[in-house]
Amino acid sequence: MDAIENLKDLSESLKSQSIRETVSRHDLEDVLGQIAMLMSTGIDLPTLAESQTGTKNRPSDIRLVQFCYKALRNACVHCKNNQDIIISLPSILDIVFSTLEKFSQTTNEEEIKTVRCSVQLLGNLVAGHQLNQAKIFQKLLPNIRWLFDQTDELYVSYVCMLLHTCITGNNKHIVELQSSPEFCTVIKYVLDLLHTDPDHDHVRDRDSLPLEWALYLVQDVLSCGDIIESLMHTIGSAQRLTLLDIMLNALEDCDSAVDKLSLHNLVAISDDFKKSCHTILDLSRATGLPPLTEPMAALKELEILITTLANCSQSLKCLQQDTSLLKSCINLLHSVHSIGKEGEGQLGPDGFNAFSSVHKITKKNTG
Repeated sequence: MDAIENLKDLSESLKSQSIRETVSRHDLEDVLGQIAMLMSTGIDLPTLAESQTGTKNRPSDIRLVQFCYKALRNACVHCKNNQDIIISLPSILDIVFSTLEKFSQTTNEEEIKTVRCSVQLLGNLVAGHQLNQAKIFQKLLPNIRWLFDQTDELYVSYVCMLLHTCITGNNKHIVELQSSPEFCTVIKYVLDLLHTDPDHDHVRDRDSLPLEWALYLVQDVLSCGDIIESLMHTIGSAQRLTLLDIMLNALEDCDSAVDKLSLHNLVAISDDFKKSCHTILDLSRATGLPPLTEPMAALKELEILITTLANCSQSLKCLQQDTSLLKSCINLLHSVHSIGKEGEGQLGPDGFNAFSSVHKITKKNTG
């Protein structure tokens, strides 16, 4: 039986809780030692000719590394003792991050499977373990940018899951992440992943894609600090709409808005709305596709503020008593009413005034 078969059997057996509880430190050290040796001597992939002919003169080194990571990954599941043992193994985090960096831009299927297993190992090490979360988060932080160089969506989902586990409920970690020089670049990349077709007003269907953890990660960073103001000036219009959609999703079935969105971020939304609310009037003379992103963004900001302020929370007093916000809304209502009264004097390209009662009745009768 070759080395790969031995490792496959070990990783399969470690799916059993009873086996996980009895595996020795020596066995786990031996598995890590094999990864270290293979990574230090260089990964030897089969040649194209070997792949095409199915030649099996020797096991593929990358598959050996892959099954080593699978074994360590499985050993951590619901087993704090093994989490403690593996995190204490010499150079474990250096070896894992070396693997991730080496294959950060690979398109080779076996290498992609290997980095997936590597991140899953980190994810299992931090699951329910605050000390490991702190150790691994500090290792993640300076490497955050290139961790997202690999574009495989399943891998990216695992990275987002890992970050989510490390920062959720930990405001200190969230602020540290937000302070990273690469933070905006990473969030823009994640927002691009979540962005749907521009003709729709919601994020991609996370049930059909492995991106649920990407959504959770963005929601995490919105819950603390004051990132909205800086993000709004660096992201594109499509990313901005996606970010606002995520904020609206976060407010659904939420008793307190500040549990999901920090007060600083809500104030930033309010300030931006006051500056851009006049763009909503452009909907009365929309020129067709693509949709006007500025007025759509302003409408989403208004919806966020309405949803937020519907809860008479003392923590939102500064927004509830913001006279300039009230004045902006009243002025907007006056302008919409005036345009609506003009009826056919302000027709859009489709023959309707977007704010007229005739348009609304027609839409209702034909919808």
